[in-house]
Amino acid sequence: MLGQLADIEIIASCSDGIDALRKIKSLAPDIAIVDVNTPRLGGLDILASVKSEQLPTRIVLLSDNFNDWVLRSAITSGASGLLLKDASTDDYVACITRVSKGSKWRSPKLRRRLFASGSSISRPVRITGLPMLTAREYQVADLVRLGKTNREIAKALRLSEGTVKIHLYNMYRKAGVHNRTALVAKISSAKQ
Repeated sequence: MLGQLADIEIIASCSDGIDALRKIKSLAPDIAIVDVNTPRLGGLDILASVKSEQLPTRIVLLSDNFNDWVLRSAITSGASGLLLKDASTDDYVACITRVSKGSKWRSPKLRRRLFASGSSISRPVRITGLPMLTAREYQVADLVRLGKTNREIAKALRLSEGTVKIHLYNMYRKAGVHNRTALVAKISSAKQ
């Protein structure tokens, strides 16, 4: 669909996130449309890498359903656009046009949801003592704060329990704590 449009040149198509990140680094496209659930390296992780390496590519995240954690992480991490997979051709064009001019773009359905939910999703969560969390760690932190088990977190975020444990270990290290209870205490002191 996008290849048919006169002002858009598609320079790469990738089957997994690791390849997508390599192509973003080597080809430096103006915009990359990345699925949130891309295999091997998810869209939020690609976004975090692009931002941390200060690459010029603007990231548009694509999903069939943005849950609240993904939506918050995408906004907090600086996604330029958020598109639902079932969006119309007009929405894709509007998104790419706005993002190419340096503006942010959200799917109309997501804008309505953000408006209806108030500021809890659209405003980033600042967690005292945890300034360097990745987008995925913010998602895990939100679920830990809500009292979810590792298994529940893994299911909600489509991760393995082992990956959740790695994220928790990294957050413990960053927060200077040694267990989940101390981490929850730090998270509970979050300032909205």
